[in-house]
Amino acid sequence: MNYTTLLILLTVSAYSADGYLLAVRHCEPDSQSGALTSAGIVQAEVLADRLKGTKFTKVVCTSLIRTYETAKIIRDRLGLQVRIETNDVFNQDVGGPADWVPGLKLLANNAGDDIILLVTHAPVLDALFKQDKVDASIDYGAGIEIRFRNNIIDYKPLLIK
Repeated sequence: MNYTTLLILLTVSAYSADGYLLAVRHCEPDSQSGALTSAGIVQAEVLADRLKGTKFTKVVCTSLIRTYETAKIIRDRLGLQVRIETNDVFNQDVGGPADWVPGLKLLANNAGDDIILLVTHAPVLDALFKQDKVDASIDYGAGIEIRFRNNIIDYKPLLIK
């Protein structure tokens, strides 16, 4: 277990009572079909292995196949008995930063006791950082831990590779 993995698992445990959102970028897709490539499947399996022990109570993705396949691999590999919900507020082809940032904040703020995994797209995650002028690169399978408490968002990049 490396330091990044340990950080993720401890963070999830520490904040589970207040709600927690881990937003990750989908893994590598095929440019033609949009489905995950063989490398993308391996990335999703590695991501799931690094999240082992995390009891996500909700899994959310967009309607694009690359986010669904990433979410399904993670859910199945973690043995979670939860339905994968679709929310196109976080679809890079549907809205823009004016929709994505409030949507991320709303999802995090309404987490309650849930531990939520959101599989989305790089522009959606980048929009959150650009709002606060943070320079971050979101590679396939990388993510952002997001907490929202007392109308203040607290987030940080988590490199899960």
